[in-house]
Amino acid sequence: MMAAARFAPTRLARTFAALLGGQLGGRTIRLIYIVVLARLIEPSQLGVYLYGIAVYIALMGLAGFGQGLLLAARVPQRSAVATWFAHSLTIRLGASAFAGAVGLVFLWTQESDASIRATVALFVGALLARSIAAWVREVHVALEDVAWIPRFETGFRLAEAVIGIALVLAGLGVVWLAGLHFVVWALEAASSTRLMMARGRWPARLGYRWRLLRPMLGASFWHMASIGLIVVISQVGVVGLRLLDAPSAAVAQFAIAAQGLFALLLVPSTLAAALVPALSRVHRRGAGDDQRAVTTLVRWTLAAGVAVAVLVEGYGAPAVAYVLGPRYADTATYFAMLAWATGPYAAAIVSIQALNALGQKRRAAAVAAIMLATHIALLAVLFSHAGVIGACLALIAGALLGCAIGASFLGVATKVRGLVWWLVPLIVTASAAALMRLVPVSAPLLALPLFVLVLVALAATRVVAREELAYIGRRFSRGATQTNSYDRDPTRRPSEHSASNMASQ
Repeated sequence: MMAAARFAPTRLARTFAALLGGQLGGRTIRLIYIVVLARLIEPSQLGVYLYGIAVYIALMGLAGFGQGLLLAARVPQRSAVATWFAHSLTIRLGASAFAGAVGLVFLWTQESDASIRATVALFVGALLARSIAAWVREVHVALEDVAWIPRFETGFRLAEAVIGIALVLAGLGVVWLAGLHFVVWALEAASSTRLMMARGRWPARLGYRWRLLRPMLGASFWHMASIGLIVVISQVGVVGLRLLDAPSAAVAQFAIAAQGLFALLLVPSTLAAALVPALSRVHRRGAGDDQRAVTTLVRWTLAAGVAVAVLVEGYGAPAVAYVLGPRYADTATYFAMLAWATGPYAAAIVSIQALNALGQKRRAAAVAAIMLATHIALLAVLFSHAGVIGACLALIAGALLGCAIGASFLGVATKVRGLVWWLVPLIVTASAAALMRLVPVSAPLLALPLFVLVLVALAATRVVAREELAYIGRRFSRGATQTNSYDRDPTRRPSEHSASNMASQ
């Protein structure tokens, strides 16, 4: 009999909601800003702007040096964290300075055009400011105190978009937009630092004790080699196309399509970030049932990814073509193709974050490294034969391989046997993509019946089951109750009982 209960969100739920709110607000503003810029400036100029962003975002993986994951995984087990923050800040500042130097060397050796050099140099400056602002956020994510982040994210992104559009309307070029980006992130870094000081959490001095720095650097390296490489993977297609001498307009078209893909990845990637502190705690306690529940999230990301890809192919791509205008007709084609990477890419991110939280740092790094190597190698080969379409295929291939290896490692780490739990939704994804591409019916007409067919297939193969929905719901709410007796590990049969409780965390 179902008992009435009031929904009371856990810290995991509050952290996820706050991070997602900030990301949704900031990403929406950013996408609108890019769309307006696409309407107002030439594709070649927009290509330079997005290329500069891709260079410095790729360097953010190095600048972060795994501090977000290190703090999220280690801080929840400690009551005295001031020393950890001091030494983490030391590592962050050193890595950021090194990443900035790498960016300037790359710029000096790869670019000869003065305006491109100036644009990218300003973005490298923004790297340093953004790294500090990101570190402050990472500290608060580790403490699961993130209610302020949506306000900062939406406020500063909105300010940049409004001022940037005004600059373009005044006839100023992309160098000014890059300068504005640098100034806005510098202001946000200063504001974030001030907030952390006001809360008494900013380190009184930098940490310099080698006995603590040494193990932190060792752990941080492996975290950087996983989540840092994920950041690089997200931008390597844009930078690679530029280095392969693709026209700036083509770089812009691919970059906008990739931005669309990363918007689709927003929910699972944010959930993965919010999950690390909670999963780290239950791992320390040895609560295997909640650890195995992560495999449920991997399957769900794959299921959601295929459903989203069908809708994007049918309705999203035409909408993109209409919004951006005829100059960006190819962007819609690239976006429709990249949408099929949504599920595998998201599953790879969740797997990597979970492996890090479960103490499998080297396996997480191996997954990310294989994804990156696959993407780069195939980009170099396929671009000469298929152009930007080859870059899309390289990204999809890297995501698929990362998903398969990451899910396999995660199954071993959580003692979930076999490959069926992640292979079935991948087969559904591949089948839907084949039908969407090969059936001689227009995409808008085919999308809706295929969407229904996908849902039926996912339900029939129990990729998403009712008891698992109840299980995850209880992990996000202290007061949520079940409609039946299934308070169990979702990776087992209904007769097996679950003893752990992530909700109390």
